[in-house]
Amino acid sequence: MKLKSIIVFLVCAAMVLSMVACSPKTSGEPAKPAETAPKADETGGATKGTPSGGKVTVDFWHSMSGATGELLDSIIAQFNSEHDNIEVVGTFQGGYWEAASKAQTAIAAGENPDVLMMGADHVSIFAQEEGLLEDLIPYMKKSGISPDDFVESLSWDYKINGKMIAIPFGRSTPALYVNKDMLKEAGVEVPKTWDEMEQVCKVIVEGGYAEYGFAMPYDTWFVFMITAQYGGKFFNEDQTALGCIEDGSLERGLTMFQNMAKKKYMFYGPTDNSFNVCTGLFLDRGCAMVLASTGNLSGIARDASFDFELAFVPAGTVQTVPTGGNSLVMMAASDSKEEAWEFLRWLIQEEAGNATFVKGTGYLPTTYSMTEMPIIQEYWKQNPHAKTAFEQLKYATDPHRRKLFVTVFACQHIKLSSKAQLTKGCLPT
Repeated sequence: MKLKSIIVFLVCAAMVLSMVACSPKTSGEPAKPAETAPKADETGGATKGTPSGGKVTVDFWHSMSGATGELLDSIIAQFNSEHDNIEVVGTFQGGYWEAASKAQTAIAAGENPDVLMMGADHVSIFAQEEGLLEDLIPYMKKSGISPDDFVESLSWDYKINGKMIAIPFGRSTPALYVNKDMLKEAGVEVPKTWDEMEQVCKVIVEGGYAEYGFAMPYDTWFVFMITAQYGGKFFNEDQTALGCIEDGSLERGLTMFQNMAKKKYMFYGPTDNSFNVCTGLFLDRGCAMVLASTGNLSGIARDASFDFELAFVPAGTVQTVPTGGNSLVMMAASDSKEEAWEFLRWLIQEEAGNATFVKGTGYLPTTYSMTEMPIIQEYWKQNPHAKTAFEQLKYATDPHRRKLFVTVFACQHIKLSSKAQLTKGCLPT
């Protein structure tokens, strides 16, 4: 895929994803922490070169804002304080799609960042253009880092033809957040399967404990999830169409959700600000449970006025869950590669790096070594929910993440999004 084609796709995808509407928009909901902000500021990266004082500048474009962005800024400041010769300049560039589109435009103009945060699924977009992403294996060898130390379910698709083109950073999975007080009052247990979920929601709704049983945001994440949970393959073997439509797994999963939505067992989030709306409903006791990201853990823990539990996502015929979040890449065109790698190495190996980000957000440790760091061990001891989130990774799979992901996704996403209106009874055909 040529660079120009990638740029066109990214711009179009960003426009389409912002325009497609599958449920009524909701306004006036309380703002809750989200993984990324929907809009970017208009500032660019720092000036390249060596600024006064002899420090080499490393431009780092990211998609973190709000409290998460402030935490990331503090981590960058800590790195800079420990390195007399390097200054990392972090710049918020919008959500993952917008940041990727900006990066492609910058690359074409010869003004690329050195390090770029990308959505976990978006690395494959850049990987299709030879020479855009730096192979990190040589740097890892010099630093004594093994590619095998990265959690496999968070890194397998970054290892291509003997290269490793990205490192997982703020990674997550869906999780089920449960109002334990409400379930205890209703006399029901945390559901472990979707059949159990329906029965629990029946008690919650018909017993008047909450308006809805659980909330689920509008996001393709849950389409990937339910397809795999019903034994389907998101793409067919030829990667020319949605296999989940051909094998019926998507229809089975969406029909289940549709039936629960009709009974108000499930609240299906709006297209705009969906995670925030759904977690807000949960925190306001409008539902007993919510499907959200493990990256929402710190915010829910801070704002919940009741005893809650983070549990595994209910199982279908298969126990599986997709991954999400973001990863970091070094641009091959960077003129500060050694300094950029030192920043990445520091994030991987030092407690003040990604481990601090994990502790402050609820994102998942990305290396096995990180799980053994004192900061993470103490964090898990004090916050067992976070350890539960990591343990769910044993069920994590991402069969939708394939080499031709972008080509098929561009053709099929509009069809899938526009027809998956569960509350209106529309299913893909």
